[in-house]
Amino acid sequence: MDHTYDSPSFARGELLDTLSIQVWVMTDERTYGYANVAHAAFLGKSREQIEQKDIADLLPPLNANICIANNREVYRTKKPVLSEEWALDAAGSRRLLRILKTPKLDASGRILYLSCTAEDITEQQFIAEQNKTREHVLDAIVRFSRELFSDSPDAIERGLRTLGQAVLVDRVYYWENHFDTDANIWLTSQKYEWCNEGVTAQIDNENLQNIPLDSFADFIGPLSKNQPYIAHVREIENADTKEILSSQQIQSILVLPVFVGGSFAGFVGFDSCTRERNWQEQEISLLQMFIELLGKSVSKSNLQREVEQTRVNFDNFFNTIDDLLCIFDSCGKFLHVNETLKRKTGYSESELVGQSISILHPPEQEDEVKATLERIIAGEEQTCHIPMQTKDGIRFPVETSVCKGVWNGEPAYFGVAQDMTLLEFSAEKFSKAFHDSLLLKVIVNIDDRTHIDVNEALCKALGYKREEIIGKTPFELKLFATQEDANVIIDAFKDKKAIQNEELTILDKAGNKHPVVMNASPIRIGTMTCVVVSMLDITERKQMERQLQVYNEHLEEMVQDKVHELSDALWGTVSSLVHLAESRDDITGGHLRRLSESCRIVSSMLSLNSVYSEQLSYEFILNIQQASLLHDIGKVGIRDSILLKPGKLTREEFDEMKKHTTIGAQTLQEAYPRYQNNSLFKMAIEIAYYHHERWDGKGYPKGLKGDQIPLAAQIVAICDVYDAMRSRRTYKPPFSHEETLAEIRRECGTHFNPIICDAFYRCTDEIRHLYDTFSL
Repeated sequence: MDHTYDSPSFARGELLDTLSIQVWVMTDERTYGYANVAHAAFLGKSREQIEQKDIADLLPPLNANICIANNREVYRTKKPVLSEEWALDAAGSRRLLRILKTPKLDASGRILYLSCTAEDITEQQFIAEQNKTREHVLDAIVRFSRELFSDSPDAIERGLRTLGQAVLVDRVYYWENHFDTDANIWLTSQKYEWCNEGVTAQIDNENLQNIPLDSFADFIGPLSKNQPYIAHVREIENADTKEILSSQQIQSILVLPVFVGGSFAGFVGFDSCTRERNWQEQEISLLQMFIELLGKSVSKSNLQREVEQTRVNFDNFFNTIDDLLCIFDSCGKFLHVNETLKRKTGYSESELVGQSISILHPPEQEDEVKATLERIIAGEEQTCHIPMQTKDGIRFPVETSVCKGVWNGEPAYFGVAQDMTLLEFSAEKFSKAFHDSLLLKVIVNIDDRTHIDVNEALCKALGYKREEIIGKTPFELKLFATQEDANVIIDAFKDKKAIQNEELTILDKAGNKHPVVMNASPIRIGTMTCVVVSMLDITERKQMERQLQVYNEHLEEMVQDKVHELSDALWGTVSSLVHLAESRDDITGGHLRRLSESCRIVSSMLSLNSVYSEQLSYEFILNIQQASLLHDIGKVGIRDSILLKPGKLTREEFDEMKKHTTIGAQTLQEAYPRYQNNSLFKMAIEIAYYHHERWDGKGYPKGLKGDQIPLAAQIVAICDVYDAMRSRRTYKPPFSHEETLAEIRRECGTHFNPIICDAFYRCTDEIRHLYDTFSL
């Protein structure tokens, strides 16, 4: 293939070396042409060690095969391929990369080379997962609050279940404190509980009722001071507490206090029984919100008084405020109005409730009212300047603000209208509040985008004199660090809309960056439409966030080191089982290695653009490469006279031979509790049990059909049959690659899954090479 680059400067990559993203060129499916500094640094190589080298010589086998498969797909389709892949950097850290591979075509449509880029999105993924966890917990708290305020008698139990499932613990419970006047002692008893499946409930345990608070002195002390108690049970020094918790199979515990009316009323516990669990400060803060709700719900009378008082306060506020207040539904019909609105318009409540809001506006502006309502319902607008009209036909100007809320449990909209005929603009009061504010404030004329006023706090923070800002636009002063940040306020100017809590970066006069949270609201000053912009400098907060990020990265490294230790220990067990299987059959280590590698190759190919892509994760491919070694472990339970018989087995002997699937699965199942929830061991059990099932349901031992068969077992089945046919046995000579492939084609759709067959056909070159490398 003739490899041509656009220009020598491209090959040298002087410009590309300034980029933080990785850039490289593939001159064919396997060969590097060029790599920039970022890509070379990621691989831990020099350019000379990369350029013109085979990708298989530079990357781990799994990553190399995935890259080659992606390259091949680009060459086949002549279209870009975008993927997300985990890879090890030069320091051995796992990084998630977003990789784009684009073909460079000549005039005839022939591919000259592949242009590749990779962006490290590991931190983005981590933050997204953290946010997702936070959203789950918040959603659970919202649902729990709905349960608490319902009339359901089991609201608390259902709420505990909702929260327990959200934070992934095995047991959640509420204990209530009470004073025993006879014994003159404070006691605590378990009142409510939720348990995960397989965890023993303790709600009926008599030993956990009416326990003196002093029995839990080591954690009642912090709780009574409104502090959480967190511990791994194995580390607890108090023998009594450790015995009580251990008897309930608790490995880790979080306990949060419940205060009612300022008094320590009880506590809520979160037990992890199947594993040790570490709690993040953010999670605890969210759970404390739940505790506050629970504290209110268990004190029903206080809650009812609070609700009643809230209703009274609302009515007092709603009906005494001088603004015109109304509540309407998504169809624009009134649900409730206040006394001020009725007094100023001359309508009674019965004349308004159930009617369209257009009744309060001039008839000739009905279409404008409907259009404005549609934009408010869609969330595109929050204000309305259409005048109101009284029952007698007298118009008066208003400025109405609308926000979305809930009324009687249904979505509704709350409108607050100010009578502009009574409102005077107090320049002196506004100016004092504006100029004395510690926030960075500026007023901008929307029409020409110039600053018409600025406060001292902004001038001091950015190093400008007031006269240097007045009359200039923010774009003339180059206040925004990026065009994207500038576009936020440009859009606000164009649409005359508010800005709420936007995080932007602005520049001071010296060019230093200041991260800020910006809010902006449109206002009318005389005949001008302006925007009042307020900014809070969050430089210190950003510094703390960066420190937290560094800490989290260090914590992730520690976790990964521990995971690698456990994986190594597990693999030692797997290796021992494999050697045991080899010692009793006529198969060789070469067979197992070929099977392991072919399963990895087929799985990697199947992960590209198939219905199984989501299942075939990086972890799945690593697991099947190891778990496939144990597919015939059950043969250790088969008699030698059958296992090593050179001739054809009788019907009875074959029935006994088929039992190796059940024996293997049972053997691994007995060891599984030591590796609870280990995905590798779980897959090994499935493969051992089901790798002789057939797509048409005529296999054994269960006669499963189609995708009832675990995917890993389906992949092992086709690879095992290929190896068996290609291998020499005492009872048969080896088949050729072509003969074996032809037989697999005949069995496609009956013995094997057609989709897996298709992936297998696309791997035949690699599999043939594999079998040539590891002789039969």
